[in-house]
Order: sequence, then structure tokens, then C-alpha cells
Amino acid sequence: MTKKINAIVILQANKIELRIMETFEKRIFQIYSSSCDEDSKYSKFISESIMQVNKKFSLNIKEIVFVILIAKGIKLNLEKRFSTIEVNGKISLEHIEKSIKIEKDSLKQNDQVAILSRPYKYEVLSKNDQIATFNEVPLDIEAKELKTYSVVSHISSSIYNYIINLCENANITLKTIVTDSHLNQYLLDNNSFLIENKEKSLININEESVTINIYNNNVLIDYHILSFGTKYIYEKIFKNHDSITSEEAKKIFSIYTDFNKFNSEKQVALNSNLTLKKLNQYTLLFFEKIFEEFNKKFSLVSRDTIYLTGEGSSILDLEKIINSNFEKNGIDTKCHVNSFITYQLLNEEKNSYMATKYINSMIDTKMENNFLITKPLKILQTYEFISNTSENYLIS
Repeated sequence: MTKKINAIVILQANKIELRIMETFEKRIFQIYSSSCDEDSKYSKFISESIMQVNKKFSLNIKEIVFVILIAKGIKLNLEKRFSTIEVNGKISLEHIEKSIKIEKDSLKQNDQVAILSRPYKYEVLSKNDQIATFNEVPLDIEAKELKTYSVVSHISSSIYNYIINLCENANITLKTIVTDSHLNQYLLDNNSFLIENKEKSLININEESVTINIYNNNVLIDYHILSFGTKYIYEKIFKNHDSITSEEAKKIFSIYTDFNKFNSEKQVALNSNLTLKKLNQYTLLFFEKIFEEFNKKFSLVSRDTIYLTGEGSSILDLEKIINSNFEKNGIDTKCHVNSFITYQLLNEEKNSYMATKYINSMIDTKMENNFLITKPLKILQTYEFISNTSENYLIS
């Protein structure tokens, strides 16, 4: 049976981590190479990393595909070309590559660097083929083209660099979670991925975990309901309740936002025995109640800010909402909410396609009232990623 692979590169100042995902064998290989602190050594550094991985795991990877974003906001000259990745002579994957030419002296050893993996376009061979996921949620794949896209995380002065790789499969999206260092490292170490609800993509759901991202004016508030979260919600709230009270909502989030308690409970067993459909219904109900409580506390400007992923959303709509709220608070509109905003544009006449706006900024992270709040300081690079059924573009 023909296989498919996805290669992810993470560059952190003086080391590279190369992850190769074999979707059927569900394995992640990791390798670290020697330091790379000069532009002149960059290409050689990548090549040597590939050679080491090929040798160690008997692979035949010809090229690694990625886009590099430097925190200081350097300019990148991008070239587009096609290439093929082959594994053991059996796997072939066509993709679009944006090669990188970094300006002289732009990459320093202490620079914060994030990698955006390139989008891949998979061809499903038969209706019975299944692409396995790290959380082992079975996926029913139809014999149609799959669209994929990628998102790069925010870079914080208090945490190391992250990568998010979204691999969309029909109506389901896989991705990692971005938060502070100890939590993100836990997720990386345990290959923990989320399945994203496509209709409400700011609410990310699978059978084991849920993430809710709430954008409050100029402040992005990330509330992460992780491995033990779904089990807790199911057992303590939904099992014996048709709805959630405000008081219960407060109790839940006091637990999820208390990092000390999280550290002691993150090993709670998974599996809530809920179907994705039922869990989705529960989570949306939970989100409505949580929204009410957080709206009282933080005065969230509009429900539209949360539901930007629905039909009719656009880049202009997004910027209008953000800038309007910034102006009301006397904030320069050149400052944007940090991290990423993903939304879907649907146009029946031109085919459905995904658009993702990347806002990469330096932020400060602190605990305030038991909530993790990340405040944007300065926008450094903004990319818009448009993907339709036939081509992928990176627009700077």
C-alpha cells in the first residue's frame, strides 16, 4: 500500500529538530544536528541534517520544505519550485516549496526563530484508505482531494519557539497547541495533537482534549482544556447535567488556569467514551456558558470576534473588527493581536478555500487573576496564506 509522509522542521537558534511523520506507522523521529549560527552554513546545515535522518531511518528524503520567520522581522526572498519526497522508494509526495535566502547577518545565534511547514496536497488512493492520527481517532476518508494548510505559532519573550502543523483531512484538522513552555513541551513529548472543529475553528476538539481561544480587544486569552479536560467536563458536568451553570463554569476554568493543579492532574487517564459529534455538542454548550462569564469579566466586544470562521468572513472583516476595538482603547492600529487567526472563506462559485492570516509578534506573558494573558507589543511580520483546490500561495 502506498504511504505518505510529512516532514516538519523546527529551528531554534543553534539546533534543528527534524520530525518525520509516517501516517500509517504513527511514529515521530527526532534528530539534532550541530550548531548553525551563520548564514553561510545554513544550506550545509540543512543538507547534513537530511543526510543524518536518511541514514538513521533508512529514508530517502531529498528536500525539506519550510518557511523561516525571524522574530526581528527580516525580509525573505522566496522562490517557488516543485519537488518530491520518497521513502524507501514507495512513497511519493508532490508539494510546493518556498526556498529561503536569508539576508547576510540576519540570523544570529540568539534570535528567536519559528518554522512554518509548507502545505501539502495529498491524493487519496481509495475509499478504504485511512490516515492515522497521533490521537488515534479513526478517520473515514472519501476518495476525494484533501486540502492541507499550516500555521506558525506566536513567539514570546518568555518561551521558546513553536511550530504548528495543520494537516486537514476532509472535515478534520490536526494541530499542536501553543502555550507556555512547560505545557508545550509536554505536548511535544507526548505527540499530543488536537482535532479542530471546522465550523468553529477557534474551538478545537477531539475525544481527548479541547482548546478555546478567545480574542478580547487587544488581548489574546488562551484557555486550554487539555488531556484531563474532556474527561473532567464529561464526568463532572455533562454526565448529570443538561446545561452548565455559571458557577460550574467558573470552577472548571479555575482548575484549567491553575498551572500548579494542572501539573498534578495532567496525567489523568484519557478517553471519555464520547463520540466526536456528541463531544462537539457538549463543548459548544460549554463554550456558550463560558463566553457569558468571560464577557462579564473582560467585556468581550462581539461574538463575531469568536465566530470569524463562518461563511462571509474575510480579511477585511477581521481587520475592521481588530482595528475598531484597538481604536476604542486608544491603541495604535498597527499593533495586532498576536499569534494566529484562522478562518474559512467559502465561495460556491470559485470553490471552497482556506485563508489563514499570520500575525507574528513579540509578546509578554504573565499570570493575572489566574488567567494566562498574552499582550501584543509589536507586529513584526504578517503573512496571508491562501489555499484553493489547485494551488497554494504565500503572500507577504
